[in-house]
Amino acid sequence: MIVAQERYEHYSLPEEDRRTARRPRRGPLPRKGQVMLTGLVCIIFCTGIMIAFYYSQVLITGYKIYRLEKELAILQQETNQLDEGILRLTSLDYVEKIATKKLGMVSPDNKNVVLVNTDLGANAGRPAAPGDDAEEKKPDQGVAEDRPQAKQKNSMLQAFVNLMGHIRG
Repeated sequence: MIVAQERYEHYSLPEEDRRTARRPRRGPLPRKGQVMLTGLVCIIFCTGIMIAFYYSQVLITGYKIYRLEKELAILQQETNQLDEGILRLTSLDYVEKIATKKLGMVSPDNKNVVLVNTDLGANAGRPAAPGDDAEEKKPDQGVAEDRPQAKQKNSMLQAFVNLMGHIRG
């Protein structure tokens, strides 16, 4: 068997002469150039600070809005609960339950109802003046005219009371 011999040849890029490749060194910047460069660096730094400040203000405002929205949601929920409580406490069933159980009141029977006649005419609530003769009715005519209406109102009220008695009892 024949084995090939290894060759160790290295190929590389040509090397430059370091002495000729050097650039000539510049001298220091003139005073005017140094001032301009320093001013430019300061302006860039101040602009960066302002951008960071305004960005932080936007973040703070966003957080405040988020916090106030959460507080608003909590207050709306509390308002809804209070409205439900008001509706529950002012319902007729609840008022009747409190009146009968805590205050010891009882529902009226049909026999315990007292009917009160009220005069809702023009002179209601004020005494008759002595000079009002033109508006005064004669006793016989006034009673005869008011009786059918009074009986009709009383019968309607009595029917309503009977209906309520049947519903509760």
